[in-house]
Amino acid sequence: MVMFLEQVIEDYLENYADVPTENLILVTPHRRSALFLREIFAKKYRKAGISPEFITLDNLLERISGIKKMSEVQGLFELYKVYKEHTTTEVDDFEKFVGWGKMLWKDFDDIDQYLIAYNDIFPYVEAIKEVEHWSLGEKLTEMQEKHLAFWRTLGTYYNALHKEMYKQRQGYQGFIARVAYEQMDAYKRANEEKLHLFVGFNALSVAQEKVIQYILEEMQGDIYWDIEKHFLNSQHSAGYFIENYLDKWRYYRRGTTKKWIVEDQLNTKIQVYGTPKQVNQIHLLTSLLEEIPTNELEQTAIVLSDSDMLLPLLQAIDTNKLSINITMGYPLQQTPVHDLISAYFKLYISGRWYHKEVKSLLEQPFLSSLLSENYKKDTITYINEHNLSYVYKKTLDKYKKEKDATIIDLLFDDQKNISVSKLIKNIIELLLVIKESLEKEDKENLLNLEYLYNFYELFNQIYYLQEKHHFVDSVKSLYYIYNDLLVKQKLNFRGEPLKGLQIMGILEAQNIHFKNVLLTSMNEGIFPKGNTVNSLIPFDVRANLGLPTYKESDYMYAYYFYRILQHSEKAILFYNTETDGLKGSEKSRFILQLLSDYKIKPEVRFPEVKIIEQQPVEIAKDKQIIDKLVAIATGGDPKHRKGFSSSSLTTYVRNPIDFYQQQILDIRDDAEVEEIVEDRSLGTIIHRILELLYQDYEDKVISKQDIDKIRKDVAETTKTVFKEYQQNEEIAGKNIFVQRTIEEYVMKFLDIDQRNVSNNVVKLLYLEEKIQIDVQYDDFPFPIRFNGTIDRVEQRGEDIYIVDYKSGIVEKGQVALNEKKWENLIVDYDYSKAFQLLMYAYLLFKTGMIGEDKRVYVGNYSFRRLKLGFIGFRNGKDKDISPVDTHVRDAFEQKLIQLLKEIYDPALPFVEK
Repeated sequence: MVMFLEQVIEDYLENYADVPTENLILVTPHRRSALFLREIFAKKYRKAGISPEFITLDNLLERISGIKKMSEVQGLFELYKVYKEHTTTEVDDFEKFVGWGKMLWKDFDDIDQYLIAYNDIFPYVEAIKEVEHWSLGEKLTEMQEKHLAFWRTLGTYYNALHKEMYKQRQGYQGFIARVAYEQMDAYKRANEEKLHLFVGFNALSVAQEKVIQYILEEMQGDIYWDIEKHFLNSQHSAGYFIENYLDKWRYYRRGTTKKWIVEDQLNTKIQVYGTPKQVNQIHLLTSLLEEIPTNELEQTAIVLSDSDMLLPLLQAIDTNKLSINITMGYPLQQTPVHDLISAYFKLYISGRWYHKEVKSLLEQPFLSSLLSENYKKDTITYINEHNLSYVYKKTLDKYKKEKDATIIDLLFDDQKNISVSKLIKNIIELLLVIKESLEKEDKENLLNLEYLYNFYELFNQIYYLQEKHHFVDSVKSLYYIYNDLLVKQKLNFRGEPLKGLQIMGILEAQNIHFKNVLLTSMNEGIFPKGNTVNSLIPFDVRANLGLPTYKESDYMYAYYFYRILQHSEKAILFYNTETDGLKGSEKSRFILQLLSDYKIKPEVRFPEVKIIEQQPVEIAKDKQIIDKLVAIATGGDPKHRKGFSSSSLTTYVRNPIDFYQQQILDIRDDAEVEEIVEDRSLGTIIHRILELLYQDYEDKVISKQDIDKIRKDVAETTKTVFKEYQQNEEIAGKNIFVQRTIEEYVMKFLDIDQRNVSNNVVKLLYLEEKIQIDVQYDDFPFPIRFNGTIDRVEQRGEDIYIVDYKSGIVEKGQVALNEKKWENLIVDYDYSKAFQLLMYAYLLFKTGMIGEDKRVYVGNYSFRRLKLGFIGFRNGKDKDISPVDTHVRDAFEQKLIQLLKEIYDPALPFVEK
């Protein structure tokens, strides 16, 4: 297969060899094809001399016009300035303007690209809009009048923007093309001796056509089309544009040879694969890539129709074994720098530092090397433990070390009064700090540095324009504008185009030959894009005036597709068989054409899913673990000096691996901030309220009058505890209802207490009593330390009642043990409440705080079921609550020792339940 670009150079050497190379200008659609063309020229042109110029058409038009390309960001600021100056009705703010301003900017670009005269379009659009709002005998509303005024002023905006672009010598591409066309006579006089060769073009705007035709007719020039005869004269969509040029251009009416219209038919070997989900295309692609011979990889291209697939592809390819080159744009929205900046914006939008936004920012990967080792962990732990819904600078400075000062002050500036310009400046400073840090590290950060540079450029531009115009009036607006502008911003990878496996986009693949091509995401809505054009100009107007619509876009994609196939010996196409978000699952129409015209049969591949049987985690008890367990029992472990609590032992019953993680590895679930009080904290708050209400009555007999007095303090005490829990923040939203619910719970509990004191003499013995005791057993050579906090112990008449509050639901069966249930006490977590109650009684007897002669009952008050009253422990077949007598205590002690022996047995591993 003779390469198209090789044919171009060979034709030059055959027909234009008398033109000195310094007078030769080769014009291509894209930089990529220019680079390949340069390489081919260097190989085929053997003489010494000055190299010809290889240039893109856009660069040529800039040279002819003397106008530089204006970025869309700057363009929107300039267009808004024009809009404000020439609008007599109410003006949209900049945030709202950006939404439609981008469309207007592109529409003006199209008007100039297609050389539409002012009088042909603006009165036309205005007339259509007036007809749309016309209503016989009815006066237009204020909204309709404003809408019509906008359309009447479009032409004014257009002219004013033109003047501004002329003044600045910068503009959109269409303006550059229009001015270039107007300057062709001057360009001709300055470049009479130059030979222009146009290579591999397809879809041209009218202005581009006129410039090329002028050079072909009035100067020295030639044009080389990259198409087969099969696509011409057959109404094939791939030949739509070129067939048009060949029919209409005056240049061809004088019998000029049409280069290169070749006779070749499509003889590429084509395979088509469908996979469920986009990412599975990558898995299949990489497996097929391994089948390609090593010596063919440098002649292989992966063409990504969807740039979002680039990152999954790079993660799937082993770049240590395979040399790759990327030449395509990657969306900046997909980069980790965007995640950092987005987190930074969100922190400031509300004017208060919300805890989730603070944590999200601190957890950004780019900040990890900039902060001292424990700053993030300590700060987030403090926020969670103190339940801070909103965070203040003093909290963020609490663990700040010298190393953290610069970055923390940049991240957490004035939360309420920060200006838009100051915020942008902080972002620029932040990017520079990260850049300096990355430059000190290894070469693997080159990609991250490239990300940073692109964002640095963007924010510098926004800062300059904001300082000049002051259009952005809030952080929220700035964030909206930033996201809107970022949609089209891409990181352009420009690697070595002549070495390694090539990864590129659709446009970059034009005019270049490859032995193997793998083309992904061949679905409608991706390839081609679909039948939508974002424009303020009505579709019929665009079509009537020759402005591009979705139809022209479809023709372009058809050309791209068949060029890629024609320029390869083997093509593998992939499409998604399922819907991924907004991306469709329909096969591309081009695949359907292949199925029809070339009888290709697609193959649907499903990823192989291996079913892995989950094995329970098992941890053997080595000497180090046993030593740790002994240290816990004897109070020698610094993090467990109090020994075992009932909850730590029932954690073992629930899952020994959880016990291992908490007691041996000292790993605990991180507390999270509760904006709305949940069960985890509900119990804590109720415990604290009851402690404060009853603290003056400890070791005293309680009367009905005391209960009445306590009632009066409930509301204020609840508010105090709630504010204590909320770190003095205002109680708002659903927490107001939670607070009232807690008050109701406490009041109902006081009703129960009032009934108790009415029927008995009740003395409050202990309140939130902390117990710690070392117990020596014959089965162990060391004492075992136990600890616990008992909510309440009271004496009713001669009997002792040990009370444990529960904010959740307690079933009577959970604190009742028959013979079978006794066996399950240290096996089944369902009986953890019974274990806890018996443990409290056991500790009180062991410490001597309760005499052996006392009759003792243990039980729960369930605040979700207070109507049940005291839910006491029941033993065996007892219908009423059972005392914790010697028999019960001995039975419990046997089970406790049995559980401890299992924990300390080195032959029994910790096994996940």
